[in-house]
Amino acid sequence: MGLGYAGSRGVHLMSFVGNVNATRPQYLADGRVFLAADAPRLNPAFSQISMRRTQFDPVFHGLTVRVERRWRDGFGFQGSYQWSKSIDNSSSTITNDFTATDSVPTVYNYRANRGLSDFDLRHVTALNLSWRIPPAGGRIAAWALRGWELHTLAKLQGGQPFAPTVGFDRVRLQTTRADLGQRPDFIGAPGGRLILGDPQMYFDPMAFGLPAAGYFGTLGRGTLIGPGLFALDAALHKTFWQGERRSLSFRFEAFNVTNHPNFRQPSSLALFGSTGARVGSAGRITDTSTPARQIQLALKWAF
Repeated sequence: MGLGYAGSRGVHLMSFVGNVNATRPQYLADGRVFLAADAPRLNPAFSQISMRRTQFDPVFHGLTVRVERRWRDGFGFQGSYQWSKSIDNSSSTITNDFTATDSVPTVYNYRANRGLSDFDLRHVTALNLSWRIPPAGGRIAAWALRGWELHTLAKLQGGQPFAPTVGFDRVRLQTTRADLGQRPDFIGAPGGRLILGDPQMYFDPMAFGLPAAGYFGTLGRGTLIGPGLFALDAALHKTFWQGERRSLSFRFEAFNVTNHPNFRQPSSLALFGSTGARVGSAGRITDTSTPARQIQLALKWAF
C-alpha cells in the first residue's frame, strides 16, 4: 500500500482571451463592471481582437492511495484512488485533449473567471485484477479449465466542471463570435437541485436568468459537474499449445461489460437566443464518452 501527494503551481501560463478590444467599461461603486450601449471600443480603430496571453495561474493538489498484491498463487491485484482539485482562471490552451467550455471573455474579469479547471476530476479510481483459473473437478473439467486466465480492468471517475452560457453578447463586448463564455445570473433557490441527471435536460435551466444588459452574470465558472464515468473491461485467455517456435492461443475480450451508458457533458449550454427567449434544448446531452458493449474473439497462431 502506498500514499502519495502531488501539487503544482503555474505562473504566467498561456491561454486565450476572447476580446481584448471590447467596449470601454465603467467601474461602479459596488465593484461591478458596466458596458454602456453607446460606449466606444478601447481602441476604436480596430474591431474585435482575440489574443493569447500569459497571465494565467493554475493550482493543483492531488492525494493518491495505491494498493497492490503482487502476482502469487495465480492471483494479482492493483488498485488506485486519487482525490484532486485543479483551479485556474482559464483552461483554454493552444491544443488540449479535453473540451474547453469557455474562454476568458475580456481582460476585465480575470478574477471572475477563476474556478474549477475544465479538466478537474475530483475522484478517480482504477482497479485491475488477474487470475489464473485453477483446475477443478474431474479429469475432463480439470483439462477444460487448465491454462485459462481472467483479466479485468475497471475505472470509475467523477464528472468534469462546466457552466451554462448566456448564448449571445449580453454584456456588449462587441464580439463577432457568440458570447465568448458569458455566464448567466444564478436565480435558483440556495441549496436547490441543479443537476437533474436526465440526458434530455441534465441541469435545470430555470435556475439561471438573463443578466441585465451590459453586466456580467453572477454565476461562477465551473459551478456544475458533468456526468461521471464507469467502465468495466474483461478478457479471458488461454494458450492451447506452445512449442519452441509455434503457439496457438485463444482470447475472448469484452469492453464495457455492463453496457453502462457514459454521457458527455451537455452539448447545448446556451440558455437564451439573441432575442432573450429561452432555448428549449438547453442542458440536453447528445453524445456518450464510451461506446456500447463490444465483444470480440481472437484465435492466434504464432510461428
